[in-house]
Amino acid sequence: PVPRIDLSIDRTLGFVMMITGDTKINVQIKTFKEKETKNGSLDQGNLKMGTRNAENFESNISTLAHLVDTDLTAAIRLILDRGWTEKFEYERLLTEHMRRQESAINDLCGKHYQDFVSSVESLVNVKYDINKLKQSIRGYNDLVQKSGQGLIQSVEKLMPQRHVRARIDQAIKMLQNCARRIDSLRIAQEQINSKKYVQALSTLDRLAKVPHYDSRIAVVIASVTTNLKLRVKMLVRREYDQWLKSVPSMSRDVGIILLSKAKTSLKRSNSPPKGMSSNPDTKGAHRRTSTHLSGLVVGGFNEKQGAVIMDAKDSLGAVYQSLHINQLLALSDLKGLRKYSEIRRNKQAWSLVRALEASKQGGGVKGMLHLFKRKEEFFGSILGFFYLQLEIVRSPLGGVLMSLEELHKLWIKICGELVVTVKKMFESLQSPMAWKELREFCSVFIHAIKLVNSLPTTPLKSLMGSKQAAYQQLLKRQIRKAVDAILDKDRFAPLQITDQKAYKRHVLAFDLDSAASRLTRFPATMPFSVSVPLLCQSIVSLMEDYTWFKVAETDQSTDNMSESKKKTADSKDGKSKNKTKDVEEPYSELIDLIDDTLINAICKKLSPEAIAARGGGGRTPHNKTNNRMSISIANRPDLPQSLVAQLLVNCGALAGACDNFEERAFRLVEEAYPRREPPKQNLVLSAKGELEGLKMQYNAMLLEGLSARISELLDLGLQNANWKAYKLETEPWEAFSDLVMSMEGSFASLYFLPAGLREGAHIHAFNHISQKIRRYWRYDLRAFTIVGLANFGNSLKVIEEFAKRCPVPGTSEALEDLRQITDLVTTEVQILAIADRKYLERKYRRVQPDLLCDLLAKFQGLGMFTRVPPGLPKHNKRDVEAAIKKIRDEGRIT
Repeated sequence: PVPRIDLSIDRTLGFVMMITGDTKINVQIKTFKEKETKNGSLDQGNLKMGTRNAENFESNISTLAHLVDTDLTAAIRLILDRGWTEKFEYERLLTEHMRRQESAINDLCGKHYQDFVSSVESLVNVKYDINKLKQSIRGYNDLVQKSGQGLIQSVEKLMPQRHVRARIDQAIKMLQNCARRIDSLRIAQEQINSKKYVQALSTLDRLAKVPHYDSRIAVVIASVTTNLKLRVKMLVRREYDQWLKSVPSMSRDVGIILLSKAKTSLKRSNSPPKGMSSNPDTKGAHRRTSTHLSGLVVGGFNEKQGAVIMDAKDSLGAVYQSLHINQLLALSDLKGLRKYSEIRRNKQAWSLVRALEASKQGGGVKGMLHLFKRKEEFFGSILGFFYLQLEIVRSPLGGVLMSLEELHKLWIKICGELVVTVKKMFESLQSPMAWKELREFCSVFIHAIKLVNSLPTTPLKSLMGSKQAAYQQLLKRQIRKAVDAILDKDRFAPLQITDQKAYKRHVLAFDLDSAASRLTRFPATMPFSVSVPLLCQSIVSLMEDYTWFKVAETDQSTDNMSESKKKTADSKDGKSKNKTKDVEEPYSELIDLIDDTLINAICKKLSPEAIAARGGGGRTPHNKTNNRMSISIANRPDLPQSLVAQLLVNCGALAGACDNFEERAFRLVEEAYPRREPPKQNLVLSAKGELEGLKMQYNAMLLEGLSARISELLDLGLQNANWKAYKLETEPWEAFSDLVMSMEGSFASLYFLPAGLREGAHIHAFNHISQKIRRYWRYDLRAFTIVGLANFGNSLKVIEEFAKRCPVPGTSEALEDLRQITDLVTTEVQILAIADRKYLERKYRRVQPDLLCDLLAKFQGLGMFTRVPPGLPKHNKRDVEAAIKKIRDEGRIT
């Protein structure tokens, strides 16, 4: 047991307060003292009360104490139930309960007080030990501080020397590293100077992997390394650009060699060596061998050609080096090279095509002839260019630069331009031999493409096969252009022949003048215009060109045949029927070509619509005064009468020249195939009927034009005339004089018409005058006097005199019906005499009874205050009506 320390509460708590320094303990000590005094007084009161149901009493007291704090009403009820109201017994009970609780608390505190004092004492001892330890630590710390001062001073003196040593070691390592890297840079520079670019890049790559220190020298070395790489890239690009510049000339040389090789190979494959059997198997072996030997892989070039091919292949090293270098540098550099190469490749390819266009800068046929003469050079450049591109694609790195599909697309585009150029060349060449040469060259070119391999020949398929249809189209286009040029220059006036030479060249050469009317004195005038002999000359040139082209094409197809096929063809040609058929076919083709040319190129150009569109005139306006005339000519162009007459003559002359064309075609075929039988019958040109139809169409237009002009002037004169006049006029009507002047001009323009057409036009004009006046009398005239009809008769004399002056017979007779009916009314004294049929038929046989009745029905007297002029009969209105009635009653009017 722990010995009890006799210390009062005041001393103990004061001592604790002194140790801990807590001021609140003093207050707690006072409270504790007060409670201790109260507890002592309560304990004494409880001992006097005695024991009375301790358990119930304590329970009730505890419940009351609890209810006082929680529920006051329940507490009052409990006091009343227990009877504690007397002399405030409940207060006493509560006070006793409180004292007992405080006593229990004191007992509990007293029990643990000794432990608390022991703990405080231990705490005081520990604090004392701590203070003592602090003093020891401070002492030791002072000793350490004093001994460390000297050590710190020594260390401070040693540190700068250690830093210097570390820097010296680092500098030595850095210099050694720089020396190694600079040596690598020197090696790379020497390799670049020696054009060993790949080794130089490898050296620079190894240099980049060497560890290095961050310093100014390292920055300089990195900059030099970057510059060296850029220099390598620049030098490689420069060599690649130099190779690109040499590509056109190199392509031209290689292409010419390839064309020469293909030409030799093609001849060798078409003609087997001497002594070779005609066995198909043997010939097939020869064909395979010749094709193999003609390949570019085997070679077969002479020394000079082989040197050119090898130089071209060696030059591709610049391309492969550029590819490899850019692949080593970076992926972006390789993409840039690919794009750059694609742009330059396309430019070079199209520059070759533009070279073809530039070769035609002379313009027209001259430029094409220049291109034709240098075709091996221009087309060889294209062939050589794609041969070099194929060599690049076939290389291991070539697929990185471009694919075979891309090259094929470019080739197809270039082929389109080649086909257009060749077609234009075919169109410009007019000589059949030149066509043959160009066609052979196309075969050689396509065969060279096949030898090069990997390039499709389908885009050039149109250049193969027969050129007969194409040549026909060429000739047709040329003849159309020639016809347009000829008609544009033609003034449509009669041709002036200056001498006998011009007469033979322009007229007799095409039978444009009959033997009976051949000229002997010059200068002379031919009825047709200058376009007729020029058109005939164009047709003759067309016939000759096509015939000799057909012969040249037949020879070429025979040359391309094998020996067995030639023998078979010769055996077939041994029969006369086949020979005749061979001649009949080109003969019929030639006739068809001439027919097609005459119909589509000449007849259509000479049609009224085409002439009007060319500038001959417009449409004829609708004539309101004459519906029948307006309907007949409403859809025809309105051309000048002189132009219509000249076109009529030209069409007739060309129709006559068709006989000359038929005869020439027969002779040409006969001369072109001298070893074959001539055609059995002469073929006829259907174009002759077309030209005759144009001639009749222009004749109808001519007559319609005359009729329209006459109708216009007659309408003006008849409508403006005074048919109810009372005085005779001394001068003829002005419209009739104008009509005569107009007809004189129109007839003068018909001077060069054939005699029959010219006479028909004259008679048609006077018949139309008669018909027009008769229709006016019948339908439009309202009334007339004998003086007005006499004035008409006086004006009619102007037209009659002009008809008599015309050198065409029958013109005066066309006006007799008008003259007789006018004289009947203005000279017959007894108008009733005309009612006698015999008298009328004997004296006025051209008068139509129905027209006479219609005219007399419109007769109007002068009146009772007007005298009839001297020389004119005075008719009675009743006599006129009686004569009309008698003529109608006799049934002479249909």
